[in-house]
Amino acid sequence: MVDSNGNYIEETGLSIIGDGTPDFIVNLSNSFSYRGFNLNFLLSYQHGGDIYSQTVAGYLLRGVTTDTDDRLNTLILPGVKADGTPNDIQLNASAYYFDNIGYGPMELQIYDGSVIRLNEISLGYDFPKRYLERTPFGGVSFTLAGYNLYYNAINTPEGTNFDPNVMGVGVGNSRGFDYFNGPSGKRYGFTIKATF
Repeated sequence: MVDSNGNYIEETGLSIIGDGTPDFIVNLSNSFSYRGFNLNFLLSYQHGGDIYSQTVAGYLLRGVTTDTDDRLNTLILPGVKADGTPNDIQLNASAYYFDNIGYGPMELQIYDGSVIRLNEISLGYDFPKRYLERTPFGGVSFTLAGYNLYYNAINTPEGTNFDPNVMGVGVGNSRGFDYFNGPSGKRYGFTIKATF
């Protein structure tokens, strides 16, 4: 419901606005080998889990995401007026995003935490034994690996590049809270393994 200015009316008191627990998590891991080369990967999918995200709200209210490119036109919040008729009160972009999405009712800062992620991928090569016969090595292998190389939070605003894999208040029982965090870092590694 909106007030006479077209802004959302906030309910007073405490209420439940989300649940940070995912509905389910699925992982897919596989390995392929061919002529000394081996490829391993781990994909994961998290379905559901609500996230109260100040990061996304902050991007939207400040207009620093492509989701808010159209800031010159007037906007109308979905909802109804006090008399039950559909809301038709126009707001400028600042009032729409700043006063309502950013600092309005908290449920507007709740996002679905569903995400698909390439957690890990590695490519290795084991040198054939025939190349090692005149060396002191029993085996030599090289591996290149990457971690957290790709993710897509499919139900958050596209331009925010939000990563649901964040903890906004440190360790502990805080799943579902995000307070201005960056995405999880990509990591790369290179391994040389030799046996004698």
